Amino acid sequence: MIAEILIFLVTTLLFYILFVYKKTHYFFEKKGLKYLPGIPMFGNMYHSTVGTKHYLEDLDVVYRAFPDEKYVGLIEGTSPIVLIRDPELIKTITVKDFDHFVNHKQFFDKDIDPLFGGSILMMKDKNGMIISPALSACAREIPVRDDTRIAWSSTC
Repeated sequence: MIAEILIFLVTTLLFYILFVYKKTHYFFEKKGLKYLPGIPMFGNMYHSTVGTKHYLEDLDVVYRAFPDEKYVGLIEGTSPIVLIRDPELIKTITVKDFDHFVNHKQFFDKDIDPLFGGSILMMKDKNGMIISPALSACAREIPVRDDTRIAWSSTC
């Protein structure tokens, strides 16, 4: 009886892992994004999860896998993430379309680290929607050295 329950639980767990793995890969295929297939339940972050590499080294492997693409797919655990490579696209998203991207991945908790956790990049839902119009009103492009641009005016 216990062996049958154990076999059932292991089989169910394996099917669940396979389902999540295929669902993540289908997400990128449906959107037409190139991606590196990851290890089930670890994605592309296996080495940083087990501690053999730093997180940024795992990101770098995915970043450099498709040098001609503007954006690529990254699998972090079971979450599909779009990794943007094109500087112009990054500029468009962070400056012009900032109010459309309000829920960012949180690296710092506001209660633990109020300085970084409370920054505009970590704001969620309504807080991000409230601050976005204020920032877009004072954001404008000003030329800096070598045709790079900063998106903040000195009047804000």
